[in-house]
Amino acid sequence: MKNFIKFANGLIILSFCIIIFSIIAGLNKNNDVIKNGVLDASNISSKGSAIDLNGEWEFYLGQLVSSDGKIQNTKNKQLVKVPSSWTKYKGKDNKNLPVDGYGVYRIVIKASKGDNLALKIPQIGSSYNLWLNGKIRYSSGQVGKDASESKPKWTTKVVNFTVKKEYTEIMFEVSNFHYFRAGITTPIIIGTENQIQKLKYDGLFLDSSIFAALSVMAIFFFLLYILHTHNKSYFYLALFSIAIAIRPLLYGECYFNNLFPNINFEIDSKIYLVSFIAIQLFFLYCYYQYQNLLSKKFLHIIGWPLILIIIVGVILPAKDMMYTVILLEMMIPIVVLICIYLFYIAYRNKCEEVGINILSVLLLCFLAIVDVLNNSEIIKSNIYYTPIAMLIITFIQTFLQVCKFRESGLLNERLAYEIEIKNLKLKYEIGQRALTEKLNNGLKAMVSTLDIQELLVGMADNLSRIIEFDNIVITLNVDENVNIIANKVGNNSIKCVEYKGKINFSNDNLIYEETKFEQVQIIKLHTLNGNEKNLIVKPLYNKGGLLCVIKLVLSCSKEIINNDIMQLINIYSEQSSLALQNAKSYKKIKELAMYDELTKIYNRRYLMKLGTKEFNLASNFSAAMLDIDYFKRVNDTYGHLFGDVIIKTIANICKKCMPKNSIIGRYGGEEFIIFFKDIEFDVVWQLLEELRREIENNSYSYNNNERIKVTVSIGVAVQQKQNENLHNLINNADKALYEAKNSGRNCIMTLNEQRTTVTHKIEKACYNED
Repeated sequence: MKNFIKFANGLIILSFCIIIFSIIAGLNKNNDVIKNGVLDASNISSKGSAIDLNGEWEFYLGQLVSSDGKIQNTKNKQLVKVPSSWTKYKGKDNKNLPVDGYGVYRIVIKASKGDNLALKIPQIGSSYNLWLNGKIRYSSGQVGKDASESKPKWTTKVVNFTVKKEYTEIMFEVSNFHYFRAGITTPIIIGTENQIQKLKYDGLFLDSSIFAALSVMAIFFFLLYILHTHNKSYFYLALFSIAIAIRPLLYGECYFNNLFPNINFEIDSKIYLVSFIAIQLFFLYCYYQYQNLLSKKFLHIIGWPLILIIIVGVILPAKDMMYTVILLEMMIPIVVLICIYLFYIAYRNKCEEVGINILSVLLLCFLAIVDVLNNSEIIKSNIYYTPIAMLIITFIQTFLQVCKFRESGLLNERLAYEIEIKNLKLKYEIGQRALTEKLNNGLKAMVSTLDIQELLVGMADNLSRIIEFDNIVITLNVDENVNIIANKVGNNSIKCVEYKGKINFSNDNLIYEETKFEQVQIIKLHTLNGNEKNLIVKPLYNKGGLLCVIKLVLSCSKEIINNDIMQLINIYSEQSSLALQNAKSYKKIKELAMYDELTKIYNRRYLMKLGTKEFNLASNFSAAMLDIDYFKRVNDTYGHLFGDVIIKTIANICKKCMPKNSIIGRYGGEEFIIFFKDIEFDVVWQLLEELRREIENNSYSYNNNERIKVTVSIGVAVQQKQNENLHNLINNADKALYEAKNSGRNCIMTLNEQRTTVTHKIEKACYNED
């Protein structure tokens, strides 16, 4: 992504430099080839390129060509610069000529007889007749002396002719009463037929290429908007691309006029104004890229004046459009300044791709201004740069979005992508399609479960599809004192056993019987009966530590172990390591959610969840609440760390003394709760009394010289009614615990049985005598 942004920035800067140099070169180059109304084109065939008919033309204001092909009155002849609007020419009173009027442009071309030449004629405002050697060869609209006689029309034309004598007279009879630009404002080009045809087709190819490219990119951004409707910048960039794409169809070669030759001149001219809506579309695109950074009022500041100016321009006649066009062209730098301000805010907020957006806006603004200056005849250029700039910018934005989606896809599907790539490698390297599909199914099943034992069983099952083994042992290190071992011997089913204790995973020699390695290896084994076997060992690591060890034992005669099988085992095992690590993490998280960190018995949340479940299923349910007597005094005297030792020890005593079907949990602080399901109350009482005595008789060493004893008070409650809930049962046990504390502590009390402190003391005395 960063490399592409650097490339895009470089591309924009390079485009800046190339276009600036081309403009400067065009300004410094003298393109005037016509002197005093005469052009020497005798060697045009050997030049290899066509010629712009720029220079000094004869101009006869207020004259038309007579039917015999002659200009009747030549007294008002003047030499004028072409191309240029005749409003820049001076009249007899030394004032600029008005836009309304008519006249004749005339030049003489010297060429070799028999040359097949052609004229490429652009739009001329606003109607004209072409005369060659005194004969009309082409007409655009109808030339007249006033608005009623004149009929304007926009066309471009290529006129072929054969040179029949040394000098060929070319005259353009032009009238304008309907447009704000008059005369020949764009260069007329002369060349051989082949040169002009090539020029025409080159222009057609460029325009069609820009149109096609921008249209495809517009469709691309439309589709992006359909998929991501929250991002409106895609929608407006698509509309802006279409607006720029259709611009070459309306102007230049007049493809639109060729498709609709009878279109009304006023409508045809005012379509140009509607194209300025692209300014608002571009601003909307920039705004919705960072819409939270700029006030919405800027949309109205740009949109409403722009629409108002366009509406006024559409209402006014075409010849009064000049000021409307100037106002619209002035909107371009205003929009650019607001966009740069928006990007500055985005830069301060550390938004992405701000730099490339600033360069894109500057490039588009610069080239739009160049096109405006070209239209205003301030500079001369045969190229309209705005579509090219838009093509570059849209191209960059398109690939920028592609890069974003690529990164997003890599981020969201990295695990699936890695598994798929490795599976594809297996497919091509080993060529066992069926085996690969089976392994894929196994891997998907592994990814779908977080149960460690299911994963180990799945690993053993999938490894059996790769290679036929006699037995397999997979040892997974869950934590410091817990390991899970999956074992399969022969055709027996896979068994998983949880081993509590330390396995020396740090000593690699004990595990592998070799030095430490990461890839799968084969070790030769010799059994007691003299048979040779192969031991395949594959360790799996995670964060530098050993995660799992896979051992496969197989007879040497069963299967030839080649590099492909070894590689397959290696790849599959590595793919499985992530699933194993996820399962380990899930097991630890699950334990943290279920067990109290200090005592390793159920925490309060899970205790209540499990207790509620068992309470609803049981026909007889009891709850006992334990509290350590004078525990605050212990903490204050010996410290909280010693208090934690006492809490932990009492939890272990509870686990040792209580039956397996009981539920033991830490309720909070020094309080414990024990649930008894389907156990008679007398048995519950007896169990709790044994627990109380065990805690009372236990002592705790403080600083290795002082022995400390603690006691507990116990409150017990029994389910009385079918509609009683667990909360009420615990509340009754808590009340009974309160009674036990009020009765002198170190005793058991209940609200449900008439057992008194006296009874308890008698029982205690008998017990001590025994």
